[in-house]
Amino acid sequence: MLRSGHGPLKETIMNQIPALQHIKVLDISRLIPGPFATMLLADFGAEVIRIDQPGGGRRQAEEVFMSKEISEESFSVFNRNKKRIGLNLKSPEALEIFDELVKTADVLVEGYRPGVTKRLKVDYPRLREINSKLIYCSISGYGQDGPYKEKAGHALCYLGYSGLGSLFGGREKDKRSYFPTFLTSDIAGAGMTAVISILTALVSREKTGMGQHIDLSITESLLGLMHFEYSRYQTTSEPIRPGEARCTLGDPDANIYETKDTRFIAVNNSEPWMFKNFCEILGRPDLSGFQFDSSKKQLLFEYFNGAFKTKTLKEWLKLFGNNEICVAPINNIDEIHENPQFKHREMFVEIENLHGKKVRQIGLPFKLSATPGQVRHGPLKEGANTDEILSKLNIDASKIKSLKASGSVT
Repeated sequence: MLRSGHGPLKETIMNQIPALQHIKVLDISRLIPGPFATMLLADFGAEVIRIDQPGGGRRQAEEVFMSKEISEESFSVFNRNKKRIGLNLKSPEALEIFDELVKTADVLVEGYRPGVTKRLKVDYPRLREINSKLIYCSISGYGQDGPYKEKAGHALCYLGYSGLGSLFGGREKDKRSYFPTFLTSDIAGAGMTAVISILTALVSREKTGMGQHIDLSITESLLGLMHFEYSRYQTTSEPIRPGEARCTLGDPDANIYETKDTRFIAVNNSEPWMFKNFCEILGRPDLSGFQFDSSKKQLLFEYFNGAFKTKTLKEWLKLFGNNEICVAPINNIDEIHENPQFKHREMFVEIENLHGKKVRQIGLPFKLSATPGQVRHGPLKEGANTDEILSKLNIDASKIKSLKASGSVT
C-alpha cells in the first residue's frame, strides 16, 4: 500500500476508515478538470468508476504535440485509485447498464459542452428521476447557461476571459504578458473547485437527503482566484498590470532575480525587519530605508539585479542560510523530488504505470491526521474492471461476453 500520510501518528492510523469510504463516484468527464477532481476523491477512499467511451476518448489534439505514449502516460496520472469500465453510451444496452450504476451512485462528474449529455441521455434531469440523491457535477468552459455556454474554449481562453491572464508577466516593459505553462485553469481553477463543490453538496445531502446539480464554469473558477486583486482594483480604480503592482512583480522587495549561473531566486521580504536583513546580506544596509519609497524603486531594482548576478544560486542560498529572510530558489521540475521538505512529508510516491513500470507521481498535499489519503494503486487499463462491475449488477459471464462482442462494453 502506498501512502501519503506523514508524521508520528502515521503508524497508528493504518486501520482507520478512509474519509470517503462508501461514496461511489461515476466519472464520465474528459481531459483534466474532472479526472483530477475524481482522482482526489479516490485518494480519500471514494469508489470511483471511470467510464470510458469506446472510440470517443482518444486525445487527438494532444497527440499532435506529443507521442501517443507520452500523451497516454501524462493523462493516465489522473486515473490512479480508480476502477475502469468501457461503456458505449450510444448503445441502448450500455445505457441500461449506466442507469443501473447511477441507481447506487452518490456523485457523477461530466465535462461535456452544455447540451451533449442530454443527447447522450445522461443529463441531470433524467438521472435525477433514477436517483434523487445523486450529486451531478457539470464542468464546462463557461457554464450551463449564458451567451457563452456553447462557445469553444481551452485553458488559455479561460485565463483570457477571466482576466487572470492579464496578471502574469514580468516587469520588462518591452515584453507582452505571458501566461503560466502549468494547468492553472484545469487544476487550480476547475479541479479544486469541483472537489470543494462536491464535498459541500455531500454535506448538504446529509441534512436534506437530496442531491443537486453543480454547474461549474472553468472561467468563473479562475475569476474566483482573484478576490484580492479585484478588491484592490475596486479600492484604487487602477487596473493591475504585469510588473506594476506588488502582486505582479512590481516591487523590488518581492520579486524574482537572475543569478550568475542564469538560475532564478525568489525574494519576498515584505516585513521591514526582513528587508533590513536582506539588504545587509547584499552589502547595502543603507537601502533598507527605501523599501516603501516609490521614487527609489528603480535604484533598488538596478542594485539587486546587478548584485544577484555576481554569485550562483547555490552561493546565494548558502549566504542567506537560515537568517530571517524570505528567499527561495526557483526550482526546476527535475529538482523538486529531491527537496528534503517534500521527501520528509512524502509528497512523491512510486506507482506502477499502465505498462507495469515503476514511476514517480506527486502525492497528496492534504495531510489529515486521522483519515489521510492513500495512493492504493496506479492507473489501470481501459476496461480493467468491466467484468467485476457488471458481475455486481448480476450480469452473468455469457451476457458480458455478448456485450463485449457487440461493442456495447469494453
